[in-house]
Amino acid sequence: MMTAYAAGKPMWADEHAYPVKARLGNAKTDDEVLVVDIGGGKGHDLAGFRARHPDLKGKLVLQEVPYLVDQVKDKLEGIDVMAHDFNSPQPIKGKAAGLVI
Repeated sequence: MMTAYAAGKPMWADEHAYPVKARLGNAKTDDEVLVVDIGGGKGHDLAGFRARHPDLKGKLVLQEVPYLVDQVKDKLEGIDVMAHDFNSPQPIKGKAAGLVI
């Protein structure tokens, strides 16, 4: 449903849609968390983000239900995939460099 809804529309990570580098480009290392996508499905938003901003440092984390994690965990290059129920406490603690979507 979300793929059909988004067809032909700009992605939030497009520079003209959201000031990504001004607001999210502050991770200093690749070990810092840059973006956590909670309930991010098959990772299309994070993959699109990475394609548009390959120069930004920081981890991209996809959190999804376990059965979907098993389907995508080896298919998303450069994206950390973890099982998480968004009704449970957030396991990524501390100040993130960027954004939780």
